[in-house]
Parts: sequence; structure tokens; C-alpha cells
Amino acid sequence: MPTKLGLLICLFTVVGCGPAPARIEAPTPGSAPASRPAATADDCRRWAGKVEAAIRQSDGQVVDFVRQLVRTHQVLRHGGPRQGAARCRALVKRTLRDRAVRWHRDGAKAADLHALELASTFYDHYLRALPGADDAYDVTFYHAELLFKLRRWTRAAQAYGRVLKMKPAGKHAGTASYARIMACKGELDQVAARPVRRQRCRGRRCRRAPHARQKIPPAHQRFLAAVSDHLRRVPAAPQRVPLLYRQARVYYAFNHYDEAVKLFAVIVTKHPDHELAVYAGNLLLDSLNSQRKLADLASWVNAMLKEPRLARGDFLLTLTRLRQGLERKAAEALQQAGKFDACGRKYLDIANAWPKDARAPEVLYNGALCFEAAKRYQSAIKLRQRLIAAYPKSRLAARAMYQLAGQQDVLKRSGKAAAAYERFAARFPGEREAFDALRRALALRLERGEQKKALALLGAMQRRYGANRRHARDLARALFVVGKVYENKNDHAAVIRHYDAFLRTWAARSPPALRVLALEKIGRAHWLLSCPVKTVQGLCVRGRRGRCGPTLRPVKRRAGQARKAASNLTRALAYARGARLRPGASAGLRRAMERAAAWAAFYQADRQHEQLMGLTLPRHRRRRQKRLATLGPAIAAARKAYFDVIKLRQGEPAIAAVARLAAMEQALATALCQANHAGAAKQQQQADQTRDVCKKKVEELKLQRSKYAAWCR
Repeated sequence: MPTKLGLLICLFTVVGCGPAPARIEAPTPGSAPASRPAATADDCRRWAGKVEAAIRQSDGQVVDFVRQLVRTHQVLRHGGPRQGAARCRALVKRTLRDRAVRWHRDGAKAADLHALELASTFYDHYLRALPGADDAYDVTFYHAELLFKLRRWTRAAQAYGRVLKMKPAGKHAGTASYARIMACKGELDQVAARPVRRQRCRGRRCRRAPHARQKIPPAHQRFLAAVSDHLRRVPAAPQRVPLLYRQARVYYAFNHYDEAVKLFAVIVTKHPDHELAVYAGNLLLDSLNSQRKLADLASWVNAMLKEPRLARGDFLLTLTRLRQGLERKAAEALQQAGKFDACGRKYLDIANAWPKDARAPEVLYNGALCFEAAKRYQSAIKLRQRLIAAYPKSRLAARAMYQLAGQQDVLKRSGKAAAAYERFAARFPGEREAFDALRRALALRLERGEQKKALALLGAMQRRYGANRRHARDLARALFVVGKVYENKNDHAAVIRHYDAFLRTWAARSPPALRVLALEKIGRAHWLLSCPVKTVQGLCVRGRRGRCGPTLRPVKRRAGQARKAASNLTRALAYARGARLRPGASAGLRRAMERAAAWAAFYQADRQHEQLMGLTLPRHRRRRQKRLATLGPAIAAARKAYFDVIKLRQGEPAIAAVARLAAMEQALATALCQANHAGAAKQQQQADQTRDVCKKKVEELKLQRSKYAAWCR
């Protein structure tokens, strides 16, 4: 006797166990009628007996016998006598249906899978043999229930669908409709449990947008159809909200956001007190955000905030953050559109609505930037002052304080700007802009003539940043600029001390241009101190009026100061010729060095010029010629020195050099006039021409005529 396992194996084989029975063929249309029917009621009875015997003996050929029984019934139904077909029909019904129902009942009680499998097979063959039987509706439902019990989810869902199609309003319609959904859900769970083989992203699939609409798989489509059909049949179903939520989640998972939003909206608006309403609201907002529908997102956020059954707990916090984020998005959009005034007002409204939010400093900071771009400086100042007062520990407060000082600087409020820069550096010394703030404050103090405050500020900068290599060059420049305090006072001794100390301490850490400038300023101060009388346009001379015009007589300079002046000016010129500025050096620093070198060369030429001052020529013709021949090389050297200054093409030194040439010609003309020489008129004409060239040079360089025209007299 075959075992149950053998019988079960035979149930699912195409060819049955043991020898195959004779095949009974149905008559083909148009063929000649046989002398006797292809099958008779006795054949049907014989196959039914074999089925019963195989069942009692647990024979593995029971499935083959069932198939032969069904074929015999089909032959009789199409071409046999009516009486034989009716008897065969009764045998099929008694053999297959009754046996399937009994196995279904007993197998369900005893949890016998073998019996349930046989019942499923008999149900299947019965429904194929008698699709129009009066009990086909009930048997189809029983078969669907059995498939559900066996976890054959796909076939169970199809069977429940046939039940609903046979009688849409039948007695099993409600149960079959919901069970169909459960079967589809079981199919989805089964699909999700399968291992997914991940494929490499190749070609155009790699460029697919993350929120692109995806195709819904067949299993999920069956689930969606089952849910829709059930909700249509049973509008007031107790599981309506969970089913709507599951249906919407399928659309959401495959980026069908429009369909998902409609279903989530039904849950949120009609069932706000359900436990799934909060989850539906979250996913609805996320769907709109994925579609970048910010206007719809804002309207839904406002609507949910007005619903107390939704706006509670963590979801209330989420809605509040979303509303704030949407307001900030609107402000950013206004900023990008160039509507800075509206942008600033929007940020101000956000700051007033959520003053205790963690991002409130950022909101105030951005609002000040918008107002500043709209040139509403007073509003920007108020917002920055509010940020500094309300959130003093915020990093943005430091930036706001620095920008507030810069804003005062732009408005030409130099005193308030300098004080604001100093407060920022004192309160936030570790910020990157602290040194720049002190440097700008120092410049403003110098512009205002507040020398004491400038010197005190310079001392603070040295104490705080003196050992910092990163600020060495900038600090050296700041220290250099302070020398203007002493220059404005005409305190030449202090100028010498200051720049000497600068060269001793900061020469190695300062740019080469500052060394040239320092040496030139020291040399100029020594040159001015070397004259015991008040200089006339930089020359150490005394003037007196004569019959040929004013005559300038040189005054002997102090030898020590003059030597120091010559030494420093010579070093300045040497440094200027050999200095190599970095590629990134500013153009202003380069021009300052070139101008300092030109002034140094000018003062060197002045030394030669002063030696020719007070020139007197003898009246005797031969002696005068001899005297002129003796002075010729000195005059030529002085002229060449001034022409070298002019070739440097620096405005002020070049004009001064041209003026000195005119003065030399004038002095020579005066000397000739006093000697009563005939060539005095010609020399005077040459002096006038040189003076005209000087004035033209002033006009070309567009300098202050009132300041530099005096050099050309």
C-alpha cells in the first residue's frame, strides 16, 4: 500500500503512479458518428468506483482516476445520452464534492495538510467538471477558503474574485471581499520576504530622479483593486481607515503622489481622531514636499494646525517647524527675486512669531542682510542690535556686531564705528575679524585726530597680536601708519624715533615697501632737522630782495643731521632698487614704495641744488666765463639728478623736480642779471619756459592746483 507521502507526490505529477489508464477521447465535430458512444454511464460508474477504491487503499493513482472520471463526464455531456450524462453527473457530484467537503472539514479540525491538499484538488476538478452546477457558488467559496488556509495567496485571491463575480450581492460577498484583500496582503508579504537581487545602476537608470513615478508591480495592483472593490461594496466598513491608509501607502511607495495625497486627505479630513490620522498627515505633507508643491503644503499645514485632534504632541511640533520652514522658504524666494524690503519684513515676522526658536538668531541675521541690501540701514541696525541683545552667546551675534560697526562706518559715523569695532574686538577676541576691526578702528581714530586713543589702541594690538605670525605683516602696517600722528604734529624727532623702532622690531616681518617708506621718512625728518632756520619749500635758504629780483642765500646745515639724512635716503634708494614684492602685493603698496623712492632721490638732488644757491658771478667777462666753466659740471649733475626724479613718473616728486629746475634757471638768470650780462634776458626766457612746463605738469597729473602751483613760482 503506498504511503501518504507517495500519494501526495502523485497528486502533483502530470503522469500518475502506475500504468496509465486508457484515454477516452471526445468526438470531434464533423466526424462520422460511431456505431456506439465513446463513453457510457458504466464507464463513469467504473471510474467512480476506482476513485473510491483508491481513496480507501490510499492508492497514489487517485488523481488519475479523478481525471478519467471528469473526461468521461465531459464526453457524455457533449455526445452521450442524456440519461447517462445525468447519472454520470450525479456520480461526479457525489464522488468529488462530497469527498472534498468531508476532507476539508476533517482536515481543518485535525490540521491535516494532506487532507486539505486532496480537498483542494477535488474542489478544483469538481468546478472544472461542473462549472454551472447549482452549488458552484458555495463550492467556489469553500475552495477559496481552503486556499487561504493553505496560504496559497494568489490562487485564493483569484478564487475570491470568482465568488464576487458569480454573485456580486451573494451571501458570501462581504466575507469574500475582505478575505480577498487579506489574500492580496499575504501575497505582498510573501513577495517582500523574498531575497531581492540588487542590480547595478547602469545607463539611464542611474540618472532617474529620486521622486520619479515608478511602475506598480502586478501584486500591488491586485491589492489596490481588491481594496477599491471592497470599499465600494462596503462603504461603512469598520476597517475603512486602515484600508485607505494601506492603499495610500502603496501609491506613496511607488511615488504616485497625486493618488496618495487624495487618500491621505480623506483620512485627515474625515477621520482626524483615528490613530492613523497623524501618520497619514505626515505622509501627505511629505508627498507634497516631494512634488515641491509648496503652496499646497502651506495650506495643508495651516489647516492641520487648526484641527486640535491632529495638532498635538510631536505632530504639533512637526507642523510648527514646517510652517516656520515654509515661511523661511518664502523669505528666501523674495531674496532671490531681489525684493529685499519684503524679504526683510518677512524675516522680521518670523522672528516675532517664534522668538524662542533655536534658529531665531539666524532669522534676525538674514533679515538684517535683506534690509541692508534694500538700503534700509536703520532697520538693519535695529535687527542687529536686537540679535546682539537677545542672543549674546550666539556666533551670529559676533558677526552682527562686526557688521553693525561696518554699517556705522558706511554711514560716515566714524566715532560710533570706531567704538563699535573696539567693542567687537574686546568681546570676541578669538573671531577672525577681530584684528581687522582693531585695524579699522585705528585708521578711524587717526582720521579723527584722536592721537591718544590711536596710540592706546596700537599698544593693545601689540600686546594681543604681537606674537601671532599670521598677523605680523598686518600689525607691521598698522604700526607704520601710526607714524602719521607725529608727522601731522611736525614732530620730526618723534617721527625718527617711531620709524627707527619700527625698523628694529618689525623690519624682518614687514613687506620691503614699508622698509623703503620708513627709511625715506627718517631721511626726510633728518633733512628737515638739519636746517637751523625755517625752510623755504624744503630748501635751507634765506631770501633777500635785490634789484634783479629776490635772491636766495644758502644756510649751512647741521653736519650730523645731514649725514644721517644722506645715509637713510641712500639706503632707501638701494632697498627700492633691490626690493622684490610678492606677486600678491597690493598695487597701492607698490605705488607707495615707488613714490618714497622718488622723494628720496629728490632730497638727494636737493643736496646738490643747495650747493649752487646764492650763486654770484664776477663782473669781469673772463672771470665770469671761468666761473661758469667751473660750475658747469655741478649744474649739469644737479639737473641730471632732477631729471632722474622726473623719469620715475611719480606725481608730486616729479612736479617738485620740475619746480627745482625752474628755480635753478631763475637763480642763474638772477646771477647773470646782477653781473649785468647781456644773456640775462635769454636765461630769463628759459626760466619762464621751465615754469610753464611745471604748471602744465600739474594740470596733467590733475593735482590740487592751489597746493602744488606754488612749487612752480
